[in-house]
Amino acid sequence: MVNPPYSTVDFGLKLTIIRGIRGFLYHIPDISNKNKGGTLVSHLFLNSVERPSRYVAGEFNQKPIDTEAQVKWCFAFPDVYEIGMSFTGMSILYGLINQSPLSSCERVFTPWVDAEKRLAELGETLCSLENNRPLADFDVLGVSLQHEMNYTNVLTILNSGGLPIHQRNRDQRHPIVIGGGSCVYNAEPMAEFFEAFVIGDGEEVILEITHLLSEMPVHQTDREELLHALAKIPGVYVPSLYEVFYQADGTIDGFKKKYEDIPIPVMARKVQLNGAYIDTAPMVPSSKTIHDRAAIEVLRGCTRGCRFCQAGYITRPIRERPSNELVRLSQEMMKNTGYDNLSLLSLSTADHKDLGGIVDGLLEDWDPAIGISLPSLRIDGFDQRIATRLAELHQSGFTFAPEAGSTRLRKVISKDLGDREIFATLNGVFQKGWQTIKLYFQMGLPTETYEDLDQLVDLVKRVRNMLIEKVPKRPKLNVSVNPHVPKPFTPFQWSVQDDLETLKEKARYLKRIMPRGPVKFSYHEPELSVLEGVMSRGDRKVSKAIERAWELGCRFDDWGETFRYDLWMQAFEETGIDIGFYNQRERCEHEIFPWELVSCGVVRSYFLLEWNRAIKGKATYDCRDRRTCTICEICTEDYRHDLYRPEVEPEAMTLVELERARAVSGENDACGTPEEIPEAPEAIAPNSQQIPSTVLRLEFSKTGPARWLSQLDLQRTLIQTFRRAELPMTHSQGFNPRPQVSFAMALPLGPECHSEWVDVSIRDDSGFVETSPEMLVGRLNGVSAPGISFASGQWMEKGSLPLAKSAIGTEATVRFIPETPDLGEIQKALEEGVSQFENERTLTIPRPARKGKPAKTLEAADFIEHLELDSEDGFPVLKLRLSSENGKSVRPEEVIQALAKPYVLDRVYLDVSRDRLILREEGVSV
Repeated sequence: MVNPPYSTVDFGLKLTIIRGIRGFLYHIPDISNKNKGGTLVSHLFLNSVERPSRYVAGEFNQKPIDTEAQVKWCFAFPDVYEIGMSFTGMSILYGLINQSPLSSCERVFTPWVDAEKRLAELGETLCSLENNRPLADFDVLGVSLQHEMNYTNVLTILNSGGLPIHQRNRDQRHPIVIGGGSCVYNAEPMAEFFEAFVIGDGEEVILEITHLLSEMPVHQTDREELLHALAKIPGVYVPSLYEVFYQADGTIDGFKKKYEDIPIPVMARKVQLNGAYIDTAPMVPSSKTIHDRAAIEVLRGCTRGCRFCQAGYITRPIRERPSNELVRLSQEMMKNTGYDNLSLLSLSTADHKDLGGIVDGLLEDWDPAIGISLPSLRIDGFDQRIATRLAELHQSGFTFAPEAGSTRLRKVISKDLGDREIFATLNGVFQKGWQTIKLYFQMGLPTETYEDLDQLVDLVKRVRNMLIEKVPKRPKLNVSVNPHVPKPFTPFQWSVQDDLETLKEKARYLKRIMPRGPVKFSYHEPELSVLEGVMSRGDRKVSKAIERAWELGCRFDDWGETFRYDLWMQAFEETGIDIGFYNQRERCEHEIFPWELVSCGVVRSYFLLEWNRAIKGKATYDCRDRRTCTICEICTEDYRHDLYRPEVEPEAMTLVELERARAVSGENDACGTPEEIPEAPEAIAPNSQQIPSTVLRLEFSKTGPARWLSQLDLQRTLIQTFRRAELPMTHSQGFNPRPQVSFAMALPLGPECHSEWVDVSIRDDSGFVETSPEMLVGRLNGVSAPGISFASGQWMEKGSLPLAKSAIGTEATVRFIPETPDLGEIQKALEEGVSQFENERTLTIPRPARKGKPAKTLEAADFIEHLELDSEDGFPVLKLRLSSENGKSVRPEEVIQALAKPYVLDRVYLDVSRDRLILREEGVSV
């Protein structure tokens, strides 16, 4: 999306407004030598943990926080920052709460194992990102439960935040802990740790909770009275107000509520998506997240009825955003964020009534360097016209999920696709020029046999052969197989789950017979699926095992490097939890389930009907296809499925619909080339034409929260800033164009950096080369991330020396933070080291082996042009000027550590500032 430059008057006014707003709104944490009340802004903490950017706020579009709000929320995500910040739901609720006059909202994420340990060593508690506020100071800690394997991380947040982990031990001194997300449809395994759970959509109920808490302050109201009031809000489940009774065999005998005016079951909340709140200026993390993109929800819900898919049932009915609204909101979001990719989110994006209109609207004035992704695309929803349009954006891969290899098993799971339809779709994908195909399957589905696994591999072989035939260059086929985990509120909630040895044997079997070549095969660890099964269908007894596993050291159970299955087995044994009772037991039709204290809105009788149909191998039609109700009873007077229009235009038919029509008419096999599929457009071929450009050289600084960014994160942040400023950058050629941005020397993580330089290539045909550098610098500062500031700029002459060859050295200062011990010994060691260096002009720096490179010793004297030891307020200060040759130099912290020998300096006490990157004179005149 490239627009002409602003006029001087328009841009000057806009910049004045932006600067005023930013100065008023943004609270940027003070990352200084002084620890102002919390460890998370302490240099001592940040300088000693992996990826310190996880623990500092500093995102562009960070929301203003009203520290005096009546109701103070803190959103907690039980995983690391880069996972949690990719969750769209938290962004929506975070924006909603912060725009309410009654409330404010801050964030906290699970500290990685090193950070949790460091907090304990320092005797400090986990605090919020925005204002470094202790968790006990908030009214509500809202925890997003999206995955069962994050449960132990919840206890880490509570414990590291100084809160009792059990809800029964919390009182007016503590916030109430409320959970939300897909996992709370069976909240029982976590019931001991939460005051309440929000069931269903949160956009409305979260404001109702806020209003209640403004009238009944958390830290002043009797906790029992407050919980009773919460339980009367529709969609809020308070476990402590419900008693569970068990039979002798361990199954549920029944439930009893403590008060007559609270419901059983608690019904899930639903909101209309049309007109619902969405933040078109979401926070843009400066460090890379797992989903580094802008995302907008196009629809919520699904009617396809895949029997394994909990999300499809709990999000019913289908609700859509209008296409014109989606186009407008998406364009605003891309302009406000600077991302290079827009993701159209839903359970099945192709099910939107007007997906073609959305794509057409977006591409009307779209920068071809910006991608559009449809991450939830089903084989039977692949639209050939949309595929052709998306091919214009140089997309090279598509993901499909057949789920099962045989037609029989696909009927069992009610994903009624024959091989003919699958290959018709894949053929269409290849005709559009895509080179990479990802296929997702499950193993361990109900009624599965080894014959089904053989057919899965046979299907993969046929896809591989077609891929090799249709894609002569760099074909890739990624095949992922995940063990099936039966979930609550699905027809498979009655089903047996394969045990660990069976899953392992199936994985080994598939690996043994899977074809090679361009096929990359992977599978999810069966041990994780076993645990997920216990958590998914567990009851309140399971909480003892979760707590014990956490006590034994279980953290980040979904991460391979930290997962400890042996500790989990020990926890189950010590707490008397029988895995087989939860996983390997087929439930009888009338058994009461632990999760039936709540309801997703789909009636139990429908799930039972679907379970019986699954056993018989019968698929159920999608109610949108036949316009006939399947009697799931989700539709009410207030909320009904937003289904397709009565007639589907032929040009909007999916490839599966076309193939089924062809099969009825008796036309040839789908593996041929259907006449309806045009050849791949020319736009998908790499563009080798060089676009004339001029280099804009910019001077900038990296301070505050930005100092904790890696070089790659800094590069991403600057490119996003350039996009927000609408600079028409030139891009590299080929299938994956990248903005042409270059640096002189990599900027280290941790040190503050001043007077740094970056080159960005600007298209000559854009008219920007006529704009003064001063105006562009002001424009960039108006949309820069906290801690990034631009000082000057210059249009470079054609043929000027590249920035990397212009750098000849750096100036730096090394200080010590106030917590540094043994300052007298350090001062003495440095004085002796400096004196010896001045006399002998030699200083050796050992560099350990890394990344396959052997250890070596470097002579630092070759790079030291000036060295001065001084003192400020009793603290040693070392000032350096270091030369650079072909990008090689020494780091200031290496020099001071070598000077202090034999005293060993701990780098966590060093505060390094790179004061200036020195360029050759002809490259710096402005």
